[in-house]
Amino acid sequence: MKLKIDFSYTPAQLKVFDDKNPRFITVAKGRRLGFTRGSAKFVIENLLLGQNVLWVDTIQANLQNYYELYFTPELKNLPKDFYSWSVQDKKLIINGAVLHMRSAERSENIEGFGYDLVILNEAGIILKGSKGEYLWYNAIRPMLLDNPKSRAIIGGVPKGKNLFYELCRKELSDKNWKHFQFSSYDNPFLKEEQIKELIEEVGGEGSEVVKQEIYGEFIDSSSAELFSLSEIENAMSKNSFSIEKMQGENI
Repeated sequence: MKLKIDFSYTPAQLKVFDDKNPRFITVAKGRRLGFTRGSAKFVIENLLLGQNVLWVDTIQANLQNYYELYFTPELKNLPKDFYSWSVQDKKLIINGAVLHMRSAERSENIEGFGYDLVILNEAGIILKGSKGEYLWYNAIRPMLLDNPKSRAIIGGVPKGKNLFYELCRKELSDKNWKHFQFSSYDNPFLKEEQIKELIEEVGGEGSEVVKQEIYGEFIDSSSAELFSLSEIENAMSKNSFSIEKMQGENI
């Protein structure tokens, strides 16, 4: 049985998920770009093509939420007997191809079996410190070595100059890597005036918090941590930033 679903992507998402890109893609972004939603669509496309996928995220508790928020709306376009989701195992099967969703909390438990595609979401967080280095060098990178045709897409809001920053700079010396940087303004579904209001709330255009959280820049300073992640998320969830409102939009 052949199925074709026409996914639509924003211009920024199209650049990231272009099949002509090299094996390794890094994406430093502002909040609410639509990276997670676009990644979910791209994963489903690859599963339909018979590709096995690994998705790594921050904490176990987020995985079911992401599945319900980002995957379920797209899967409704498929026959119900064409896919299955295991809540316990966090495993999605489409036409025999498998997506494993794993948290970076215990990266030593992430097992690989020749994935064709690896998505690292919230890379600025999960690639921090020694745990981030273990995740990349001991878990993810060996998996990619096993399959020379495998690909990795590594994206998130920067959180200081950690391993994520180093990977983003690899395109300067390695043709197998390509880096993108996007701001919150690159999501056409966000209202510009709302972004500007948020910028004023967290310190104005010159603020390092804004450079990091809105423009996706790597900041080598503790001042970018003056606002907690929850405070920034709460600010961005006001009015047109509401996740519930966005769920019906193609972002």
